[in-house]
Amino acid sequence: MAVLTEAPYPTEYLAGCRTALLLFCAAFLGKQDAQPAREAGLLGSCVDTDADKLLEMATQYPDDWKFFHDDAFSFAARAQLEGRTWDVVSLDPFTNYFESCANLAHLWCDIANRVVIIGSDLTRYRRTEAPEGWVKREPMKRSQFRMGGYNDAVYWTILERDVHTS
Repeated sequence: MAVLTEAPYPTEYLAGCRTALLLFCAAFLGKQDAQPAREAGLLGSCVDTDADKLLEMATQYPDDWKFFHDDAFSFAARAQLEGRTWDVVSLDPFTNYFESCANLAHLWCDIANRVVIIGSDLTRYRRTEAPEGWVKREPMKRSQFRMGGYNDAVYWTILERDVHTS
């Protein structure tokens, strides 16, 4: 593994993108992922189970952004069945969802046109497999996290569509 870079959010992967699906995004009112997407000029669709925070986010983000009070896994599965896609699919799950998110890389990639960005730890990064036609990039350290018995760094796992197979 190469030397890890540290980035609050891997904004370089947003270049050339127009749309973003932001899952598990309401905990910090989108500061971790929706805010960088907004600053990059993307059109966002935000999904979370916290209705109150989504309502608050709706007052802070552009009028053309969409907010869905829904389970991220269910929303993504329906989007996959309906053939809906976004250029970027970004997930900022709580630590107890790291494993589930890593195991569903194929789902996230099915609804992403260009890149999938998943908050995880190094164990889940190593377990995340890029589906055919996708490349797993080196992890980017996001922050050190100490809460609820969890004492590890949090990383961004980045899956990027392989332009050589598209």
